Amino acid sequence: MPDARGLYSMQEVETIAFIQARLTSSRLPNKVLEKIGPWTALELMLKRLELSKRLDRIVVLIPDNHQNDRLSDYLNSVLHCAVVRGDETDVLSRFIKASEQFPAKYYVRLTADCPLICPDIVDQVINLSIREDADYSHNVSPATFPNGFDVECLKAGTLAWIDTKATNPSWREHVTLGLREHSSLPSDLKIFNLEHDGDSAANVRLTLDYIEDLEVMRIIYRKFGERLLTIGSEELIEFYRQEKLFQLNGHFD
Repeated sequence: MPDARGLYSMQEVETIAFIQARLTSSRLPNKVLEKIGPWTALELMLKRLELSKRLDRIVVLIPDNHQNDRLSDYLNSVLHCAVVRGDETDVLSRFIKASEQFPAKYYVRLTADCPLICPDIVDQVINLSIREDADYSHNVSPATFPNGFDVECLKAGTLAWIDTKATNPSWREHVTLGLREHSSLPSDLKIFNLEHDGDSAANVRLTLDYIEDLEVMRIIYRKFGERLLTIGSEELIEFYRQEKLFQLNGHFD
């Protein structure tokens, strides 16, 4: 139950973030281990997520093939992070396996190509789920936040439901795609989209898919240094626009 302010305590709602990561990206292999300042991209993401007030735990989900053994070793021995390994292309099965090992009421889906993910936005999406008793809440469709700030929050039951309906390989690879494309969703399924306050920032690209994206992030680090661990979303958006960083990576989808 919420308290007098309409807020829920962490003890009453358990929320776990699942970050999907791999070394075998075709566009920028090993990108999650690329350095942004003194941190790897994945380390930076995890450190920023530590500031979330709503996440109880973070688990990284990686493929179980030998190409990703180095990532598993790094997560275990250097970052000391919980890891679940599973099929590389059937990412949904990885999520189901992880949910069986780490039961929770809500799961937050994140991807490791978002090293500048903002914990305040993560918390806003989780709070939206709790406030509306949502089965699925997100900020991805329609997109009004920067590319790289994507957050999705699902009830455990919603994740299980997707698993039974996702026969399309694309749905299984992209985990939640079926919730946006399925032609006959249950009428009582509660889905909410969080929109960015003010003007849309969907044309701001702060994701990590190409070498140009990495250069953008290194420029941002050179500007903010250690503050990159804590800097908020609006300051990042403002700097990207001010410095016209879209000239470096704005031509990518």
